Amino acid sequence: MESYNAAVDDAEGVLRTQGGAIRNTAGASFLSFVSSVKKHAPATHIVYDQHTPVTAQDSDAIIVLRNADRSVWQLDALRSILMAQGTRRVIVVSSSTPYDLISFKAESTNYAHVACGEYTAQALDVVADVIFGKKKATGRLAVVLAVQDQLQ
Repeated sequence: MESYNAAVDDAEGVLRTQGGAIRNTAGASFLSFVSSVKKHAPATHIVYDQHTPVTAQDSDAIIVLRNADRSVWQLDALRSILMAQGTRRVIVVSSSTPYDLISFKAESTNYAHVACGEYTAQALDVVADVIFGKKKATGRLAVVLAVQDQLQ
């Protein structure tokens, strides 16, 4: 988990405990999301980072992004997953903003994208319900995203 707001967060761009130690990469809300997913299906939680390559899994995958439009190493991890998954299903969850995939290009488009406006345990619990068909996704973006070629 990286710093969210450089104006108030750690100058090195990492999250720290009150004692100053670097925090685990999976915060409480993301661990709660794992529990929410496990209510619907067996799951293995894998923490990925920019220094650890993502390995192929023999199952469907849910990958959670957080500000990937700025931390593009997450998009490299997504590309790796998409290349390895073949016909398996991949769900991409934007856990903070809908802009994670704004300039994303990959050879495979075999994925669904769910955008969540926040990464609280409650919001991610609803995301799990949406992924597994227990709730319907609602809402719409407050802005319109357009491809530059379409604007000319």
